[in-house]
Amino acid sequence: MTTDDPEDMEAARLALLARLAPLRERLHPESSEPWGGLEGSDDRFARLVRHLQLTDFEASWLLLCIGVRVAPEIAADVIARTGQATPTFALASQLFAQPHLSALHPHRPLIDTAIVNVGAEAPLGECAFGVNDRVLHHLLGMDRIDPSLEPVLELVEPPPWRFPSWIDAAHTVAKDLIDTWDTAEVDRVIIEGPPARARSFAVLVARALRLDLYRMAPDVASWPASDRAHFRRLWRRELLLDAAALWVEGPIADLSRLPGLVFLSTEAQGSTTLPRMLRVRVPEPAFSEVLDGWVAELALDETQRGAVAEVLFDIRLSPDQWHAAMVQSWGMRRREPQVGVETLVLRACIDQQTAVLATQAERLEARAQWADLVLPQGCVTQLRAIVHQARHRYRVLQTWGFDRTSSRGLAITALFHGPSGTGKTMAAEVIANALERPLFRIDLSRVVSKYIGETEKNLRAIFDAANGTGVILLFDEADALFGKRSEVKDSHDRYANQEVSFLLQEMERYRGLALLTTNRKDDLDDAFRRRLRFILGFPSPGVEARRRMWSQVFPPDVPLEDLDVPALATHALTGGDIRNAALAAAYAAADGGSVRPEHIERAVRAELVKSGRG
Repeated sequence: MTTDDPEDMEAARLALLARLAPLRERLHPESSEPWGGLEGSDDRFARLVRHLQLTDFEASWLLLCIGVRVAPEIAADVIARTGQATPTFALASQLFAQPHLSALHPHRPLIDTAIVNVGAEAPLGECAFGVNDRVLHHLLGMDRIDPSLEPVLELVEPPPWRFPSWIDAAHTVAKDLIDTWDTAEVDRVIIEGPPARARSFAVLVARALRLDLYRMAPDVASWPASDRAHFRRLWRRELLLDAAALWVEGPIADLSRLPGLVFLSTEAQGSTTLPRMLRVRVPEPAFSEVLDGWVAELALDETQRGAVAEVLFDIRLSPDQWHAAMVQSWGMRRREPQVGVETLVLRACIDQQTAVLATQAERLEARAQWADLVLPQGCVTQLRAIVHQARHRYRVLQTWGFDRTSSRGLAITALFHGPSGTGKTMAAEVIANALERPLFRIDLSRVVSKYIGETEKNLRAIFDAANGTGVILLFDEADALFGKRSEVKDSHDRYANQEVSFLLQEMERYRGLALLTTNRKDDLDDAFRRRLRFILGFPSPGVEARRRMWSQVFPPDVPLEDLDVPALATHALTGGDIRNAALAAAYAAADGGSVRPEHIERAVRAELVKSGRG
């Protein structure tokens, strides 16, 4: 619909002129030749007449409207007979057999689909009619969408990276649609899956049906009813002129009234149920297809293939996003040849989706390193085990086949429990740094809702946005969200328990790493504990741990006077308290040149008071 082939245009022009040749003779009053303008080859005009199911009179009248636009001699003859350059219904009734007033009815094809434009108000027989420009251009071989539709319709291009399994699945769906059209006339196809992936798959199905796919702008749904009706009218005309289908992502009230084949996201369907719907789920491409594409495009050797496989295993993108990430990786390899290809590939892939997740959660700047942790050795060992398992998921699950034996229990989830300030969030930062993955903290104030079903809806949006991105999710103070399921006493208890069950399912299907922190481990639902891969306790630090913390809490550039670490370590502070005290002491000394013992003592005393220990 968007490209004009010169040869096709010339062929269409000649075919149309051949249609018009007998018309001039018919315009001469002395001519008694029978009208033969509807005979001939199966050209664009003939197909349009057939699709509109026009009567011979309507087809002849339409051809007359076309003739005055493309043949100057026909326009001159019309002016000679009527005194105006636009043909009237009265003239058509004189020229052609079996005229009928029903041709002017608003529901007849020429008027209903705006094939012809009605002139200014006048007596019915003298009212002037002209062929619409979009129709005329089509008949002359210029297939471009109506300019008035361009602001709200965007041509969806096929994805540059096409998985073989997607091509096969798209042709299967197309065959099912063709078979169904012959019986139940299905014309609504719901594509289940993330919108970007669903759109990529929908255009492959459309192309398998030899259709262009146009994405409808979301704001069409909010238009007044009269404007939506005008849009449907123009779109119906487009469908008559060329083969096309619609892609709709947002909800629209009069979905059932959209003409032609419509592909829908699950969000667009909403609660609407139509009898002519086909539901299709976006197939998950085999990981080997994704990996083979990267290996071929980036010319990876076997060692690089294995490294890239490890970082890509948890990432799921649409074909467009895969291609964009690949192009970005090429650019980064040229700019940063010293960086490992697996790091560049991971960075490029994560960039494709974290922008969406950032609207649902807060991205933390992970700076903490292993050396910053002051924890019992057993806790550090478990943290390293989390990193090790996250790094080797591809080998264990894919290469060794654990994901083929069961789809349950494969997620990596960890619970960090302990008092505030004991290093739970810092440990999450360390893991994120070690894995070179973004860390997103879930803001529970934006998730938990007093309205029934809203919390579940908010969490689904978070998991949908995060799944397949490779990011790490951090649920701070998770006991507020993952609490014990209660005994059902009323409808609110029942819905709350449903939300907990939903969260259990979402955590199990999440492909990334989910970390939960809580100050009250005993408040967690027992079902959650059973589904957690790791449970790590973060105890309040002892004297020796506090000595280490005080020894490294001040940056090297801070001017210190007589830092008495043994004395400071006797105060029962957590790591968070110690950092707060050090920062407060630095601010107190900022106008005096150096941090002295009295600054630190006042800051420590303030922290003890804050925690109820002073």
